[in-house]
Amino acid sequence: MKTKYTRRDFLTGLVNRFQQKDSLDQKTGFDDLSRRIDLHIKHSEYQEAIHCLKELLAKSPDHLQARRKLGYCYQQTQELDQAVEEFKSVLQILEKDNFSLLYLGLVMCKKGQIDQAFKYWKKYFNVDKPHIQRRLNLYIGYYESGVELSGSELVREVEEAISEQKELG
Repeated sequence: MKTKYTRRDFLTGLVNRFQQKDSLDQKTGFDDLSRRIDLHIKHSEYQEAIHCLKELLAKSPDHLQARRKLGYCYQQTQELDQAVEEFKSVLQILEKDNFSLLYLGLVMCKKGQIDQAFKYWKKYFNVDKPHIQRRLNLYIGYYESGVELSGSELVREVEEAISEQKELG
């Protein structure tokens, strides 16, 4: 039996394909390797995920979701320079990718580069993630008014906002 597709199905598929979400929950793909990657990340097995992500990117170097996840895994394993490289490669293609902007700011804070972190966080705008957006706006306000902020304090606060946002769904 042949499947019929309407114009609405086609257009909805295109919109969903190009709509960018800033979430680790977005599936990497449908093949076995992609499912393994998602499971490794879910179980905090970041080194295994990095290995699989590199394998996937060798086959498909323009896979943006895989690059985001690779940057995230590098950040989780404290390989900060590699994380910066991956997030920046995503931002070269999608300059307003909220996931990359958020986590690149976190990486910069971990490296002690607070000014760079705020450069990226000022570009972050996501009304679908209000806890994160509010916390970033609060600290951007502090930063712009000259309040001294430590990198560790910023990392703790932003990671807390991310965690709160995940709890809400």
